[in-house]
Order: sequence, then C-alpha cells, then structure tokens
Amino acid sequence: MTGQRTRRGALRAIGAAGLAGATAIAGCAGTSSVDADGTTSPAGDGTDAPPATTEPAVPRTDSVGMGCDASGEYQFVPALIRVEPGTTVSFGVTSQCRQQTLAYHPDNDAPLRIPEAAESWSSDAMQRSGTFEYTFELAGVYDYFGLSEATGQVGSVVVGSPDPDGQPGLAEPQSDLPDPAKTALTELNERTRALLDGGNA
Repeated sequence: MTGQRTRRGALRAIGAAGLAGATAIAGCAGTSSVDADGTTSPAGDGTDAPPATTEPAVPRTDSVGMGCDASGEYQFVPALIRVEPGTTVSFGVTSQCRQQTLAYHPDNDAPLRIPEAAESWSSDAMQRSGTFEYTFELAGVYDYFGLSEATGQVGSVVVGSPDPDGQPGLAEPQSDLPDPAKTALTELNERTRALLDGGNA
C-alpha cells in the first residue's frame, strides 16, 4: 500500500516532534422548526413527525482530529466515533506535532483489531494541516493507533451495528501492547459494548 509504514518505522518517526495544543472536531446537530404557536418541532413534513431525541454520547461524525492536549500528550479527538458503512473518515492534524494513523493489523506489525475482511490502512507521518482519508466499507469495530501508542494514543471507529461477538476490535488487548495502549483499548471496549447494547458510551 502506498505510503504504508510499519509500527517500528512509525515509532522512529516520532523523533523530536514538536508539541502544541489540540482542537476538537465536533459532529453535526439535527434541525428543527418553530410552529405558528411558538412551539418547536423536528424538521419534516409535519405529519407523524418523530419525537426529538437526545444526541448520543458517541458522535456520528466523519472527522477525527489528531493532535496534542495541553499537557503535550498525543491523542485522537474524539477517540471513539460511530459511522455508517461506506463512510469516508478524514483524519486531520490539529497541531504542530507530527501525527499518523495506523490500523491495528499485521500489515503494520500490529495485532489484528479490525474486521478480518477489512483492508488495513497506514497514513504517512503528517504535520500541521495534513489529512488522511479512509472509507469504512464493512460493519465492525476498527481499532487504530498513532505515533504515541506507547503513551495510549489509540482510537476506535464503530461502523454500523455489528454483533459484538467475534469482533477482533472488542477482544481483550494483546499482552505485547504497551500498558497505556492496553488501558485505553479496554476503556474503548467498554464504551463500545455499551453503545452496541443500546446505551450511551
């Protein structure tokens, strides 16, 4: 794959990357209309309009920011998103520090934590306004990591409403992963299971 980097290469690339603040990327909100009597109702044709619903705790978004927080730790923002099959997600650098996104897949010298039939991905190391896009075609749970995996820079994309059973991305984190990454993946697993069980993560 073009621009593919191994985990060893990614860890070497972190080098003396600078650190700066990060900005979050927000999802989209729904729309509503104001009736003649001043009450607010959901947008639609006015017949059998569905009741207003509360925004889910896990955003449905097609953007993930890659940057550093105020303490200089690398992170993905948001770390957990949910999209529909066929959605293209844009991973965008939001700070001066070098960033990368890599699927947990043997192609990247990493354990498999995405659906077995899905294609792996590995972006180039990017800085400033660099972006990388990946289209999630198959339903499932996709775990990925960045240059600072050793300090817990991991993320997860839930595609559709997959059956949690048999998802590599919901398996217990592999023993050879860095402890901070294992901790972060365990937390993401818990949030993802709650989401797929119909609750808020």
